[in-house]
Amino acid sequence: TMAFAKGLVALGNVAMMRGGLVSFGQGLYFCIGAYVAGLTTIHLGVSDIFLLCLAGVLVSTTIGAILGPILAKYRGIFFAMLSLAVSMILYGALSKATILGSTDGLTIKSPTFLGFAPEGRALSLHLFIFTVVVVVLAGAAMRRFFDSERGLITLAIKDNELRVEYLGASVRAAMSVNIIIGAALGGLGGVISGLGIGHVDPEYAFWTTSGEFVFVAILSVLWSLTKS
Repeated sequence: TMAFAKGLVALGNVAMMRGGLVSFGQGLYFCIGAYVAGLTTIHLGVSDIFLLCLAGVLVSTTIGAILGPILAKYRGIFFAMLSLAVSMILYGALSKATILGSTDGLTIKSPTFLGFAPEGRALSLHLFIFTVVVVVLAGAAMRRFFDSERGLITLAIKDNELRVEYLGASVRAAMSVNIIIGAALGGLGGVISGLGIGHVDPEYAFWTTSGEFVFVAILSVLWSLTKS
């Protein structure tokens, strides 16, 4: 379950890497999704996994929509470091926020599935099946996006941004969309990871966590190149 959940975050990283951007800040959205799930179960009493995923994706996507146009102006090491800095700001803020558990984090209640509340091994099994279905749907959707006009523009941007602009496409808008998609997938992966462990802490936003996603994304890109 954890492997598939983190794979969702790495998939968002792949979307940006196709345009030549490497984000070391995906831990930001990963952490936001997990904390939204935790706070929703604690303060709103909502435990349905579908609603928790929806809440996590909405919040992380909103943050991505705010940061996307700003980050999309930068390239190379500047983009990587700026995205990392934003993630580490969240890490520092959460570490000092005693109302959110500080460095101890929050405990997340077990999720329910449309009113069904499994326990023990049955809960782990249902969460795994749910995660697999989500990953398959997300993978199919991203495959269609990669093959679409906007997805192919992303590849062109990596090769020559100037020519893409001359053709009438907005490089900044295209990369902003990829960043927002990465934010949505990051938030979704964070929700599932938080529910799988039953706990969330500021380490979700730490730079080593973001580095793991980059490493997995690089491996997936290398694997796809060998298959092609």
